[in-house]
Amino acid sequence: MPIIYSSINLDETSFQYNFYNEVCLRDVTISRNTDGFQDGTIFEHKTNVMSYGMNKALSQALIYLVRFNQDGIPIPKNIMLVSQSEGKAYVFNSEDFIEIINDIPTYSNLSASNGIHGFTTRKKPLEIKFDLSNARGKREITDFLSKEPQYTKVNIDKHNVYGWSEYYYSHAKENGQKDKKKDFFEELREPKRTLKKYINKWEGNERDFELIMDMLNDPQAKKDLGAFYTPPLYAEKITEVVRNAIKIVPKDNDYIILDRCSGAGILENFLN
Repeated sequence: MPIIYSSINLDETSFQYNFYNEVCLRDVTISRNTDGFQDGTIFEHKTNVMSYGMNKALSQALIYLVRFNQDGIPIPKNIMLVSQSEGKAYVFNSEDFIEIINDIPTYSNLSASNGIHGFTTRKKPLEIKFDLSNARGKREITDFLSKEPQYTKVNIDKHNVYGWSEYYYSHAKENGQKDKKKDFFEELREPKRTLKKYINKWEGNERDFELIMDMLNDPQAKKDLGAFYTPPLYAEKITEVVRNAIKIVPKDNDYIILDRCSGAGILENFLN
């Protein structure tokens, strides 16, 4: 007699694994604190999406996508909220929320478990019913997840250029391109191969990246230079720590600030 899986006899995590085994034809990556993602789709599992709050569940997935953008990970077009007890998936198009996904300073450091405070949407999701206990009940969602993967293109700026440079250097050769800095910037200006499906044409100025330009070098040049990247938000926090230390320097005493690994100078960028 076949085993019938349901949210009644499986905990939430076990349900997720069973769901992926039953309906996903492509590999699902479970990492980066997400409930899982594959080419073209990010999943957010809830016991019951409607009871939990659809807006909150959706905003949690959006925070993960902002972090994907920051780190140079292709943005799946589909955001699938899986409501386990309902046997239903709610699918949103990430393109509809591109302003949030591109706003890395505002959203990347939010707690995903709390979601985005006050977030609501009028966008109506595609609803897909499923029943994991039989082939007929799985057909609609399996067919949907087996479609050609699609992605949402993002804008390039100082907050994500490092992440996308890493993606480019890791995949350039398999796309017939050179893993060199010059070629990376050519791809930014006119995405043709490695980044074509993932980014919009960059029309900025290299001066925008002057504080992190060394870190945008190709892997061999970076190794030769010993250049490493400190994200601006971390540099700001370090500056706060330094200023708090300055406040407790005894009166009439002098002090110096010594950064022995100054690199491109990002750690000094927020000092006056």
